[in-house]
Order: sequence, then structure tokens, then C-alpha cells
Amino acid sequence: MEIVHATRPDGSTVQLRSDGTEVGTTDSDQKLLHLLPKLLLDDPLTEAVSLDRVVLEVISDVDGLLPAEGVVIRQPYPNSSYLVGGSVRNRNGWCVPAANLPERFKVEFRWTFVSLLSDGSDWVVRHFIQLELEQGPFRTYTMAVSNWPNGRASVPNMYRYATAFLKSSQVLEQHRKGRPTLNVGVLRDGMLGVTFREEMRIPPIPYEQATSIHLYQKQQLHEVVQLTDFSVLNDEHKANGALEIPARVLLDAISLAVLPLTEN
Repeated sequence: MEIVHATRPDGSTVQLRSDGTEVGTTDSDQKLLHLLPKLLLDDPLTEAVSLDRVVLEVISDVDGLLPAEGVVIRQPYPNSSYLVGGSVRNRNGWCVPAANLPERFKVEFRWTFVSLLSDGSDWVVRHFIQLELEQGPFRTYTMAVSNWPNGRASVPNMYRYATAFLKSSQVLEQHRKGRPTLNVGVLRDGMLGVTFREEMRIPPIPYEQATSIHLYQKQQLHEVVQLTDFSVLNDEHKANGALEIPARVLLDAISLAVLPLTEN
């Protein structure tokens, strides 16, 4: 569902669906935080990544930030360069109760690419975020900035520029803008990878307007894994075949069946 922000004549903003109807203001019955770990890879790293060798850790002094079933990493966006943390039930982040969360706290999204480097070493991206939950009349907080009211905040760099690099030479000046602590190479704790820090001041909005929570729930074409052989129901599959013959015989039959084109 495509959502756009529209401005009324009095200067206030409203969210509209693609059919022109207004998104309502129904809120959650409890305070919620929609966490959205998201990593934009540079092009060489996009080609090298295999999801079964990527680990995402959510590290914080605050408890209760993880989904009950654990974190699942996917590529749910049409742009497959984005890795997104989700839960078993939700492909675009996850929601946690926020009633007992402090107004300000830090969280680290630590992405580990297992044995990515040529010598078998891991490559780690450490993304530190200072989160601030602003006061307001509503109870839903989302890291999806596209749902925030217009003019509330500039879009953090994590949503605009690549945040995972394989070497320092790939880091351009635009990547460093607003990130004085961005480092690539050997990190302070001896890990190899990238570390950077950002801040997010999240405004409270109605749950109904936090539409990104439920976006991208359908599997993308690039996520479909093609099967090259069958692991189950092999006998049933063979029984569906009209004939079993050696591959060489089939190829010869096809070759003999191809006739040259002739004019009528």
C-alpha cells in the first residue's frame, strides 16, 4: 500500500492512500516501538553476500528489544542491496512493548558476515544508534522515517547511503557526512569491518499511520530459491513422466526432429 504525505491549505499534513482515502488515527492500546535494523550494502558487497552467512545481533543495556522467536534477516525490498532484520511473523522489523523503555537509550545493530574475506576472516558492521522517544499524544514509535510527519527530522544517513564497505577506498565524502566516527578497517576491538554512530529522535504517531510495519510482507522475486533437484516425492515425480530414456537418446531425437526451413 503506497502512502503519500499531503499538505492541507492550513499547513497541516495528512497521509493518503493510493486511492486518495485518508489514513486514520487509530492508535495502539499500548506504547510500542517498531525496531527496523536495515543495512544498505555497497555494490561489491551485495554480490558477495549469502544470507545464511550473515548474523545480526541487537545489543543494548535495555532489555526486551528482541522478538520472541529471534531475528530473521531477509532482503524484502525491491532493491536487494538492503538487508533487513525482521521476525518470524514480520519481514520489515518488529514491534516490542515500549511502556518501560527509557526516553533515551543506545542500541547497537551488529552485522557479522561470516568468513567473507579471502583469508576466511569475518567482516563486521557495528551500527550504534542513540534513540530518543519523543513525548506526544500517541503511543506508536517507528524507525521507518517515511511514516514520520513532514518536517519532523532529516532522514538519517543509514537510509540514504551505503553503510557496509569492504575497504576504505570505497568510502566517499558523502558517506562520511554527518558520521565523524565512521571507520573502515581494523576496529578498536580488533574486529575487521565498519563502525559508525547515528542519532534518531522518533516522534510518536498513531499505529494506523505506521504503515511500514506491515509493508514488504510478500516475497520478492530475488528471494525465490530455484530448486535443481528434488529431495522428496521422487517416486511420484518419476511416475508423472511419460517415458524415461537416456539423455543422449533424447538429444539425438530432438536434433533429428529439427528440419531446415524451406520456402513454400
